[in-house]
This record gives sequence, C-alpha cells and structure tokens, in this order.
Amino acid sequence: MSSMSSKKAYRRENVLAALRRKKALTTGEAAEIIGASECTVRRLFDELEGEGEAIRVYGGIKFPPSKHAEYQFENLQFSQSDQKRHIGEYASRLVENGDILFLDTGTTIQQLALSLVERFKRKELQDVQIFTNSLRNLTILMHHCEVNLIGGLFRIKRQDFCGYLSEVVLESISFEKCFLSADGVNPSDGVMATDIFTAKINQIVSRRARGVYLLADSTKFVRRSFIKYAALEDLKMIVTDAGIPASVEEELAALGPIIRKI
Repeated sequence: MSSMSSKKAYRRENVLAALRRKKALTTGEAAEIIGASECTVRRLFDELEGEGEAIRVYGGIKFPPSKHAEYQFENLQFSQSDQKRHIGEYASRLVENGDILFLDTGTTIQQLALSLVERFKRKELQDVQIFTNSLRNLTILMHHCEVNLIGGLFRIKRQDFCGYLSEVVLESISFEKCFLSADGVNPSDGVMATDIFTAKINQIVSRRARGVYLLADSTKFVRRSFIKYAALEDLKMIVTDAGIPASVEEELAALGPIIRKI
C-alpha cells in the first residue's frame, strides 16, 4: 500500500471510530482527530456518505440509522414536544375563515390540529374545510369542523393513508393553504421525506395550494433525508423554533420563504 493510500485509510478508520462512539461529528472535530484541513474532511465525509457509512448533515456527519429502522408515529410524538406545540399554535393563527386546508401527517401537524380545535371552540373560525390523509388529524378535528379524509393504503405505523388512490383524489382539489412537515430540510437539498409515498403526496399538495407552509422543529434543519419533495423557493413560510442555527436561517431566508421562529 502506498503512503498516500495508507494515510487515507488511517483517516477513514479514525473518523469512523469516532463516529461510532459519538454518533455525530462536526467538520472541525473530524479535522482535529485526523490532523487534516476541513476541505479534506469534507471530501472524506462525501466518500463515507457515498459508501453508506454516514449521513451528511449541516456542518458535519451523523451515524446512519439502521436500515431496518422505520418511522413510527408513537415513537416521535413526544420528541421536541414543547417546540412542536408552540409551532402548531402559531400556525393555527394563520388559518382564516373560509379556508380550504390540507394537513399533512406527522406530530407537529397534530399540534396544529389541536390548536385549531381551540380556535373552533372559541368560535374564531367559520366555514373552514380540512382535507387530510391522517387518521389522527381526523380524530382530533371531526367534531369541530368539516373534515375530509383522503383514503388509500393505510399505514398503521404512520396512522395515515397513501398510494395511488390518495394521489388521484388530491390531484383534483385546490387548497388555499397546505401545512406540511418534513424529515429533513437544508438549503442545498430542499424539503425531504423518508419515503416515496409521503414525498409524492406532499409534492402534489404543494402544487395544488396557493400557500405552502412548512412546520418543522429546529432539529430537522441539520438533517438530510431520503427524497426531496419541494424546493425552498416553493414555500411561503417556514415555522420553526429558536434552535435553528443562525447561518441556516440566513441561507433559507435568502431562498425566499418567510422564516418565523417561535
């Protein structure tokens, strides 16, 4: 093995060993570990991601989840719960009388649904029609307003419906506002989901709505996910929490959407 190849292998194994211990590394941390420039480290990060050994995130890498790990609503509903509740409360105030809405699945959108119920109870909203593919959203809202459940293939772990039937129905509806969630967001990759079915539904709804509102806690802005469903330029507003890094906020705002930190 040449000295160059040996050095590269040494750097790779040391970064991987540190990543296994810490589960995430910044570019600066990795540079210190292997005694190399940040430019060299970024190239190494790209290689590790290409090999499936790591996932690039803003400012570094993280250990990839198990290939068998699956999204499960029950596992996520208490994660970042205070931030999600505040985001949902703010988003509910964006809804106006007569709106036709689409509500995505996901735990932050559930907080929006709960906040909308309070506004309906106070008689602040009238003639609002809501479309959703989420069984949870239906259960929360059905006694307080007109709710249309988009059917299709039911996914028990996500508590939602997806697939061809869902997509056909959504292609025929126009929305005033849609409220979407994401599994990862960053300036270079846009808005991402973990699976093709979710991405397709959100892509359709984004085209069919006058205003696209992304509700995402700050942890989503240092992640990449599987598949892009929207460009940041497609969004009217991003509602997040104060934990979003300032540099990321600046990059996002430069691409067009209004940023609201709650």
